[in-house]
Amino acid sequence: MNNISVYEGIISLFIIMLIGIYARKKDIITDEINKGITEILLKISLPLLIISSFNITYSDELKINVMKCFYYSIITFIISVIISKILLKRIKSENRYILQFSNVFSNCGFIGFPIIEGIYGK
Repeated sequence: MNNISVYEGIISLFIIMLIGIYARKKDIITDEINKGITEILLKISLPLLIISSFNITYSDELKINVMKCFYYSIITFIISVIISKILLKRIKSENRYILQFSNVFSNCGFIGFPIIEGIYGK
């Protein structure tokens, strides 16, 4: 694992976010353009990302690791739900359920996957 590649990935994503913020503030990215970019991400990029993730060599070790990942994911989700309920118990508004959902189900697909791939490779 190379820490420099992790830092480079995080810095490049941070720069991309800053450019997006700047473009939005200067009205370079309007609501219509934002909707179009979202459509491209959801209807083109995400399916292609899913298809490209299947381009690997299968083995018995991989099957075992996938099963471990599946079990660890279930345990992590259960623990996340419990921790989120405990930490957000004091909030009395209807937004509590939205906060609980966003705590448990993060959106790391477009940001997390490239960083993980940079660390561990394909």
